[in-house]
Amino acid sequence: DIDLALSLSSYMPLFGRGITRVPAHHYVEAATVQDMTRQRDFRQHKYDHVDDPWRARLQALQDTGNTARLYRDVERAKIALSAASEHRSTLDYIARDLHADSSAAGLAAAAHGYLEQIRELLAQVRSDIGGDPDAVFLTGGMSRAGYLRQAVAEAFPGARMAHGEPSLGVVQGLALAAASPD
Repeated sequence: DIDLALSLSSYMPLFGRGITRVPAHHYVEAATVQDMTRQRDFRQHKYDHVDDPWRARLQALQDTGNTARLYRDVERAKIALSAASEHRSTLDYIARDLHADSSAAGLAAAAHGYLEQIRELLAQVRSDIGGDPDAVFLTGGMSRAGYLRQAVAEAFPGARMAHGEPSLGVVQGLALAAASPD
C-alpha cells in the first residue's frame, strides 16, 4: 500500500525509524490504522529505553487518535504530491515545530513495488483482451497520481483515459453495483 510506504519513508524517520533500535514492525503497526490489532499492539509498547527526541515522539504518537491523525497527514501528502513536487506536513500534535517533508520523487520511489505489481496486472489485462480498449476509466484517490496515470498510458498507449471523481468514485461504483438487480 502506497500510504504505508510513504509513511514509513517520509514520516516514521521522525519517530526514529532507521535511527533507533526500535523494531521495524512497531512503525508498521503505528502506520496501519485500519488494523485494530496492530494499533493495540503499538499502543502497548514501552519506549522508556529509547533516547529523546524519539521516545517523546513515539509516546505522543501512542496517544489516542494520533496514529489516525498521522495517517490523514500522509494521505493529504499523497494527494498533494499528485500536483506538486514537494509537500510539508505540520505535526504539532506530536511535537512543537515538527514537520515531515515529502517529495513526488520520494513518493514514486516508495510506490515502486506497488507500481511493478500494477504494471504486471495491466500487462495481463492487455494480453487477456488482445490489445488496447477504447478507454480506461481511472477512479479513486490514486487516479490522480502521475506515476499511476503514466503506467496506464504505457500499458494502453492507444486507449483514451477517462477520469472519475477521485474521492467518491469507488464508493459510487460499489453503490451502483449493490443496487443492480443482477
